[in-house]
Amino acid sequence: MRNLLLFFCLNLSFIAFGQGTTTSEIRGIVNGPDGLPLIGASVVAIHTPSGSTFGTATDLEGNYQLPGLKVGGPYTLTVTYTGFSESTLNGIELRLGKLSVKTLSSLKPIFNWI
Repeated sequence: MRNLLLFFCLNLSFIAFGQGTTTSEIRGIVNGPDGLPLIGASVVAIHTPSGSTFGTATDLEGNYQLPGLKVGGPYTLTVTYTGFSESTLNGIELRLGKLSVKTLSSLKPIFNWI
């Protein structure tokens, strides 16, 4: 009986670990033209074929993370921030279990302070 219980428990552990990774992730940093991080910038990834939208905001260091994305693509990544022009990256392809790092520093101020 003990051997049967041990056999059953071991088989369940293999099933639990056999699930594997089925998604991918995009992460990076959003900086302004001066190289400083943009805190609270909106980052949105759109899976072009399905129209699925995934979004987040940058943290205090300008970092963003979009986990759990569908593998493949293409994705369009758009960053917006108040007072700055929108920045877009097109054609991002994601691979199974791989991290895609996209750092954006192309946001430009909409107006100049005098």
